[in-house]
Amino acid sequence: MFEGSVELTHARHERPAWVSRLEQAGELERNLVPEAPVGRRAIFYVFGYAVILVATFLLVGGLVNVPYITW
Repeated sequence: MFEGSVELTHARHERPAWVSRLEQAGELERNLVPEAPVGRRAIFYVFGYAVILVATFLLVGGLVNVPYITW
């Protein structure tokens, strides 16, 4: 999710029509990307989960403080 790619086996399972269209058009090999290095994947995951945690913190903080907001 965080690196913007999907394994081919998962794509074949989740989106078989899309994969077959790419195969028929001869574009599947051109769209394959190598797996991201471990260090880069770690950065993707740390950044992604940090954003999710900050968003959750802001949502909970906003919901807790709704009674104190005066328009």
